Amino acid sequence: LSYSSIRFKKNVQPLQSPMDTINKLNGVSYDWKDTGKKDYGFIAEEVGKVLPEIVEWSADPEYANSMDYIRIISFLVEGFVVVVHFF
Repeated sequence: LSYSSIRFKKNVQPLQSPMDTINKLNGVSYDWKDTGKKDYGFIAEEVGKVLPEIVEWSADPEYANSMDYIRIISFLVEGFVVVVHFF
C-alpha cells in the first residue's frame, strides 16, 4: 500500500506538462545479466535525469540501484487525459 490521503500531504500542485515528462522517458526491452530473462522497463539512470525523486542512487553517483515505477503512473494518467481532451 502507498499512503495517498490528502491528510499526509502539503503543497499539493497539479503536474505540469505531463506529456513532456513522458516523452523524455525511453522504454526499453532487455535481458537480465544474471538470468538471461527478457524484460521491459526503463534505465534508472536515464529516468533519474527526468524524475530524480523516484530513483534510488548508489554510493557511486554515476549509477542507480532502483526506481519506483509506481510513481510514474500519475504522469501516465495525466498525459492520457491531455491526449483524450485533445482529440
